[in-house]
Amino acid sequence: MELSFLEKAALLLITGPMLFGVSIMLPISQNLNNGKVEIKNRLSVYVNINI
Repeated sequence: MELSFLEKAALLLITGPMLFGVSIMLPISQNLNNGKVEIKNRLSVYVNINI
């Protein structure tokens, strides 16, 4: 059985019509293809504009 678990943390800043965000996902447990596949850290940065 192949399982992976990720932990996610996010930070949002809302100013008027703008929304800024950062999120990070870190692997806390993984067993994919008997250890041959490794999950890397993921970082997302985003900007949203409400019109």
